[in-house]
Amino acid sequence: MLIFNSDNAFRLKHDWQIELNSQFYSKAHYRNVRLLQAYWNLTAAVQKSFLKDKSLVVRFSVCDIFDTAHQDVIIDLGNYTLLKGEVFGQGRGNYSFNRVALSVRYAFNATKSKYKGKGAGQDVIKRL
Repeated sequence: MLIFNSDNAFRLKHDWQIELNSQFYSKAHYRNVRLLQAYWNLTAAVQKSFLKDKSLVVRFSVCDIFDTAHQDVIIDLGNYTLLKGEVFGQGRGNYSFNRVALSVRYAFNATKSKYKGKGAGQDVIKRL
């Protein structure tokens, strides 16, 4: 099986970040699982940090941009054989990885700790 992952993040001025991520799995037959076709997924995201301490982050992402993330898989479980491509008998067309997401994240108490790591565990060391 050939597996290729490419995760790229580009930080730009004014707290912007752009991501372009890709996954590829080739056809394969491994133990009780057979991948009948290659799988490829391309995802892009844009995010922006706000506020002085960058505690507010807004992110927009698009998954499976080219609608190529389809997996036809046969799994042999001994008494049963499952074909994941015909999910609930509805066919692959009804089972898509395409999605668009908008998320807003806020980190409460985002202050940086001033703890430098000195003195931790000194009572244990003295006891030993």
